[in-house]
Amino acid sequence: MAFFKNLFGGKDPRSSLQKGIRLLSEGRYAEARGCLEDAAERLGGDDGALRGEIAARQEEAGDALAGMNLEEAERCLDDGDVAKAHDHLELARRFAVAKSLRDRTVQLSRRLTAMTAVTDPADSTEQEGSCGSCSGGASSPGKSSAEPQPAASDGHLSAEERFELMTAALPDDLPLRYRALGGRFAEAYLLSHDGDDEAAARILGSITIPASQDIILYELALIRHRLGEQRECEALLRQALRVNDRNSLCCLALVDLFAGTGRSEEALLLLDAMISGELLPAQALMIRGDLQEQLGMEGEALEGYARLLETSYKKEAATKIIPILEKLGRGEEARRIFKQYIKGCC
Repeated sequence: MAFFKNLFGGKDPRSSLQKGIRLLSEGRYAEARGCLEDAAERLGGDDGALRGEIAARQEEAGDALAGMNLEEAERCLDDGDVAKAHDHLELARRFAVAKSLRDRTVQLSRRLTAMTAVTDPADSTEQEGSCGSCSGGASSPGKSSAEPQPAASDGHLSAEERFELMTAALPDDLPLRYRALGGRFAEAYLLSHDGDDEAAARILGSITIPASQDIILYELALIRHRLGEQRECEALLRQALRVNDRNSLCCLALVDLFAGTGRSEEALLLLDAMISGELLPAQALMIRGDLQEQLGMEGEALEGYARLLETSYKKEAATKIIPILEKLGRGEEARRIFKQYIKGCC
């Protein structure tokens, strides 16, 4: 489902990058990848640091998508569903950047090939009197062969599988909560993702599940934003947070809404609350730093990024710290950060 489209109101590569980072923090990797591709297309030839950050985020999104598809491929192989396993492996092959993921794709592809050889005998046995050399043997169309197959897309998957794949990377306990909402919610979610907001809103408006109402309100808020109804969007997000103030997606959406409508101070206050409340604190620190940089608050951004150097976000934080240090004339520190956290990262 598309997230807010005009973050910070610009069409420059930094705006697309910032939106991509926020979508990554939400676990919406396919949409993040699209934003990052847009950022790369808009990038000029004179900003190597920004180009490097966009490329790193593209790799992050690709690897996340590859990992999700590999999990699904392995599940399908365990279930004996070789056709769907093939689709997921093609997607993983397309997205994977990390060597470990590429190696795992090769391993699962070999397993798929072995299973196909067992379950799909040669066509030579299908017609009486036919010989293997005439009928194509085990290399017949549709059978395992070395010939490249066309790339798969989510159109090969059932609606249930698409829904599970799209919600699998949501933060915290949201994947389980989304799936527990049932078939009608899943239908609305997919309709909205495919652009039919009117039908999606009609279904969402008819669902009343008190324990999960924050999710319903959040999805309705996204639709209202796409329709340009900013006040209604904000009201729905605030209502959702009254139902469940620990819904990280609602917090991130409200941050984006504040930032995109010139209410940076409110966005920073909400990010501070997320950090102090241990609600996606690392992602909130990264987002806060991005916003502070936009506002010319490099010192405050630098302080926040530095807190991330001892976390799994250390490389991403280092790529943000280095240009700030260089801008402040602290080149020696910038070189030390590069050597320790980027050049030395594995």
